[in-house]
Amino acid sequence: MASLDKELAGLLGDEEWLEEENHFMSSSLLPLDIVLSGNPDGGFATGRIYEIYGPESSGKTAMATMAMIAAQKAGGVGIFVDYERSFKKDFAEDLGLNTKRPHFMYIKPVTWEEGNTKALEVAEAIRNSKEFADKPIVIVQDSVAAAVPKSVAEKGISEYNMNDTTALARVTSSTLKAVNLFVDDMDVVMIYLNQIREKPGVMFGNPETTPGGKALKFYASVRISLGKKVKSEEGRVHEHEITAKIIKNKVTQSVGEKVKWNIAYERSGAGQKSIGRIDTTGALVDYMKENGFLERAGNRIKFIDGKTYPRATLIKHIDDNDLTGDVIKHLKENI
Repeated sequence: MASLDKELAGLLGDEEWLEEENHFMSSSLLPLDIVLSGNPDGGFATGRIYEIYGPESSGKTAMATMAMIAAQKAGGVGIFVDYERSFKKDFAEDLGLNTKRPHFMYIKPVTWEEGNTKALEVAEAIRNSKEFADKPIVIVQDSVAAAVPKSVAEKGISEYNMNDTTALARVTSSTLKAVNLFVDDMDVVMIYLNQIREKPGVMFGNPETTPGGKALKFYASVRISLGKKVKSEEGRVHEHEITAKIIKNKVTQSVGEKVKWNIAYERSGAGQKSIGRIDTTGALVDYMKENGFLERAGNRIKFIDGKTYPRATLIKHIDDNDLTGDVIKHLKENI
C-alpha cells in the first residue's frame, strides 16, 4: 500500500486539494459578507467568479466599486473593464476608491475578447510583482450585456445578421473556460456585471433572463440579483434602497437570502453635484434586527446598551459615538 501511495503521489501530487480553503475579502458590507460566505469575517471568496445582475441603475457598479475599495483597503488592487463606457470616476472616488495606479487600473476594450484578455494580463503582472504577490485583486467587468464579440465588431452595421444576436453567448462559452482556470490559479475575484432582459412570449414563470447565454450561470460560483426602490422628495431622487438576493452560491448555503442597504444622494458644491453615500451602519442595524441579533421594541429597536431607539436615531447614535466596532463584536459573539 505504501509503494502504491508513493506511485500515485508521483502521478497526482499530494492531497492538499482535499483540504479546501477559501480566502475571503470583505464586500465592505458586513451583512453581505455573511450571506456571501457564511462568515462575518468573510465576503467575496478569492479564486471565484461572481455575477451581479439587475435592472438599470440598481446599484451594480456601486456594489462592485465597494468590492474594489475593500481590496484596496487590504493592500490590493481593483481593475475595471468598461465595455459600457459609463464609469464615473467622481462617483467612485466619493465612495472611497483610489483611482490612481497601481491601486486601480481602468481598461476600455473594444471587444469581449480584448477586455478579458487584457484584464487577465494586467492581473497576472500585478500578481507576479513583489508588492501585490499576496494581496487581493478584484476585476470588475461592466457589463456582459454591453460587450461586443470580435466577430461582430469586425463587421459593418449593414453586415449584421440574425446569427450575430447569439454571438456573445457562443464566445462566453469558450472564453469563460479559460477565465475560470486563470481566476483560480491567480487567486483573484472576478465580478461580471450583467443586466436583465425579458424573454418574448413567456406567459408562465419568470420571463427575465440575462445576456451572455448559459455559460456565465454555470461558471459563476455566486449569482446575485439586485433590485431597487427609489425614494424621492420634491421630485428629486434622494435615496435608493438596494436589495441583493442570492440566486446561486457554491461557497456557502445562502440561496434565497437577502440583504438591503441604502445609497443616499447629497447635493454639494456650486454645480450641485450629486454625491452618493452607502449607509453601511443602516444595513448592519437592519440585518441584525431582521435576524434577531437586536430586539424589536414596537417600532423601536433595543440596542446593546439596553436602551430603545427609533431606527434613524440608533444609526446616528452608532455613527456619532463610533460604536460600529461594539455592534460588530456583539454580532460575532451571537451569530
